[in-house]
Parts: sequence; structure tokens; C-alpha cells
Amino acid sequence: WARDEFEGLFKQAPENAMQYLTDPKFMERTLKLPGAQPVEVLEAVYKSVVTDCPHSWGDCVAWARNHWQCQYSNNIRQLLHNFPPDQLTSSGAPFWSGPKRCPHPLEFSTSNDLHVDYVMAAANLFAQTYGLQCNTDRAGVIKILQDVKVPTFTPRSGVKIHVSDQELQNSNSSVDDSKLEEMKSQLPIPETFQFKLSPIDFEK
Repeated sequence: WARDEFEGLFKQAPENAMQYLTDPKFMERTLKLPGAQPVEVLEAVYKSVVTDCPHSWGDCVAWARNHWQCQYSNNIRQLLHNFPPDQLTSSGAPFWSGPKRCPHPLEFSTSNDLHVDYVMAAANLFAQTYGLQCNTDRAGVIKILQDVKVPTFTPRSGVKIHVSDQELQNSNSSVDDSKLEEMKSQLPIPETFQFKLSPIDFEK
């Protein structure tokens, strides 16, 4: 799972963003992808070049901190909002049973070495993809973290969480054209973008 995350965040995302910025045929190729893939790819490119694009080391730390929050707190809280610990299936059996173990959200703490290690590693990898200076000053990172604004999470109603691979496949077969047009119109003109992104190859 972590290996897959690495690939998506630090290899595929910068690769797609650079193709968008340098390859005139990128959009044409992307729109031919099956199912919901065009929207997913364009959303990832938009994040890379607009919403998540860092301008400093502090931005990289903030990105890593917020990514931690999504993965280990918010996503789990949303999941438990949809499927509470005492949820039953349609046949009356506990939903959280057998291989499906009920997860618990974590609370971030700068006094937890593992949490700070995660932010340090993620921020440095993120900085590397944008050609920004990497940083190993742990005390400095902890200081930056004290000022990072982490949005308050409120579980959303109506969020569809797929409980089987079949459900996921069925949902991916249709694509919302208006969503696709909206994503295309929001992307910046490639010539206006100053950064060069570099994908990172995973190295043991």
C-alpha cells in the first residue's frame, strides 16, 4: 500500500504534470483513457501545478502534514461515518468482522517520532519532485508544524465508499462529461508554469 502511494505521489503525479506542460498531445491521449481515468489524471495534474504546488520548504512541510491528516485521520473518520463500528450487514452480521478490522483515526503529535519521521520523509520527497532544497533539520520542521493550518474535518454525507472490487469497477465505467470540461478549463496554460517537475524512481 505504501509502495503504491509512493508511486502515485512522487512518480506518476510529476510525470503526468510534466507531460501536460511539455507534450501537446497529452490532453488528446488522456481524454481517450477508459472510465473515470481522464478526470482522475486531470485532477492530479491540477493538484500538481495549482493547488499543491509548493514555493518553499515550509509549503512542503504543510503539504506532508495535511497528507498525513487525510491518510491517518480524516479518511478513517469518513469511513467510520459511513460504516460505524457497530454497523451490521443486510444479513445482520457485523460489518467489521473477519478480515475487515475496524480502523481507528490517529491524532498527530510532534512528540511522536513516527509522525515527525513521516512528515520529514514526505516533505523531502515532495520538495525533490519540484527541485526545491531538501532539509534534514528536525527541530526546524517541528517549529514549522506548529504554524501549519490543518482544516477541521467534518464527515460528509452522501460519500460513496465501495465495499467490493465489483462495485468499484461498476462506478468507474461512467464518466461525468461536465466534470471533465470543468477540469480542462481550470488547468493553467502550460507556458505560464515556471517549475520543472522530476519524478522519483523508488529505490530500496
